[in-house]
Amino acid sequence: MDATKAQLILQEDCEEQEFYEAETSEEITDQSRWSTFYEQVFKDTRDGTFWEISWSRGSTEQQDFGVEDVSVQQVWPREVTRTIYVNSPE
Repeated sequence: MDATKAQLILQEDCEEQEFYEAETSEEITDQSRWSTFYEQVFKDTRDGTFWEISWSRGSTEQQDFGVEDVSVQQVWPREVTRTIYVNSPE
């Protein structure tokens, strides 16, 4: 997958859109005064590969809210155990 196809998938304007399922929700990874940065993982149902797409959008009303700075890389699922801390023993 290349960045152009990834951008079309994010904009839901790709003729192959039906083959890509979102595996994770859209996550904000960083934010600056002018831009908000996101990433999301999609699965290509044709071959079972997973793709992480990163992009940014303008953060102010004076900016275009389109998808910019798109990058894509193949990723692989890995199960991770996580410990959290709570304020009661239950």
